[in-house]
Amino acid sequence: MNFAAILSQFRFAVTAGATAFALATLLTSQAPPLDMGLLLCLALAVLSERWLLVLPRYGPFTLSESMIFAVMLRYGPVATLFATILAGLSRFQRESRHGASARPEFIFYSLSQSWLSYGCAAWMWSKFRGLGPILADQAPLDLFLMLLLAVGVFAVQAYVVAVHQWLEQQCLGDWSTRINWPRLRLVTQALLPLGVLLTACLQERPGAVLLLLGPLWVTYSSIRNYTATLQEAQQVVSSLAEAVERREPHTVGHSSRVGRLATDMGRYLRMSEVDVRTTASAARLHELGKISLGDHILCKSGSLQASEWERVRRYPEVGAEVASHLSLSRREAEIIRYHQEWYDGSGYPHGLLGEQIPLGSRVLSVAKAFDAMISRRSYRSALSWQQALSELRQRAGTQFDPRVVAALQAVLGPVALRSRAA
Repeated sequence: MNFAAILSQFRFAVTAGATAFALATLLTSQAPPLDMGLLLCLALAVLSERWLLVLPRYGPFTLSESMIFAVMLRYGPVATLFATILAGLSRFQRESRHGASARPEFIFYSLSQSWLSYGCAAWMWSKFRGLGPILADQAPLDLFLMLLLAVGVFAVQAYVVAVHQWLEQQCLGDWSTRINWPRLRLVTQALLPLGVLLTACLQERPGAVLLLLGPLWVTYSSIRNYTATLQEAQQVVSSLAEAVERREPHTVGHSSRVGRLATDMGRYLRMSEVDVRTTASAARLHELGKISLGDHILCKSGSLQASEWERVRRYPEVGAEVASHLSLSRREAEIIRYHQEWYDGSGYPHGLLGEQIPLGSRVLSVAKAFDAMISRRSYRSALSWQQALSELRQRAGTQFDPRVVAALQAVLGPVALRSRAA
């Protein structure tokens, strides 16, 4: 199946549909008044795109989305179209300054995606509610309609993004697992309320919007500093994990390869995208506990003594403890702690059985074992991919979850297996 061609056709369909919708909007909807409030919202939508925030679990966002909500509620579909386009172009300009470039057709596709979500909501609002003052005569009804519009914006965005990612990732698993559900909470509990507040200010006096800029900047700076601190802490832990990995020359690159493999397996097993990312992150950190092991154990070519083996059995716990102290890695810590458990209950450190073992841990266990088998170790030579896969199938039901082993076999075709083995 030519996934690239299907993805190209999907992008074209979205772009064509959005273009037709935009033309229909321009021809049938009333032009908004070009007053100070609209100009201020458009300017703020462009400027706020320069200040990107990336929140854990929620993903990247800017306050331009709140500006677009305000334009939608106050000025209608035509103004929403211009706000969406201007904010999108500002985003691509910001990304180009950081070295990211996009082809023109992808820019049109991205703008079309945004317009479809906000444009449909703007049309529904103007059609069924009208553009009069909000929260005046029927405040509960207004709030209910606004909430429905926010859910609609999220639904259109989430659907298009999920299908796009699903096609881009060669239709692994189910497209619905790509939906970023935490973002619905961000839209309904933060971005929409701010948009409503901006709309209320515009109703009273457009200049009142400027009074919000100070508190917004303080909030933005605080969140940016917080996330930057967390990212730096994650980088330190990741660097520590890489340093531990380099102590065994034959395992360099092992964690990153396991992470990529676990990502494909997780998607095939229809894990949510959040859980897939968590499992991949745990894979990159799963060797962290080996910091507690000396070189005489890590590089030993012969059999381990009983005391040495006891220390090895504790390293998943050590790695989990280190990761758990970082708030962003607490979910990863659970996966790391149990990735040496066996499906039949004879593993370590707690002897969990079957479904008691987190799915992420079971995925990590198989991915790690496969990469270890096809890589050279100090105590043995590398196995061929056929031998490794055969070994995993033999251990399915005892050491490994049979369903996860089947997922490995499904996501790795002969060509992919040979490339990984090389």
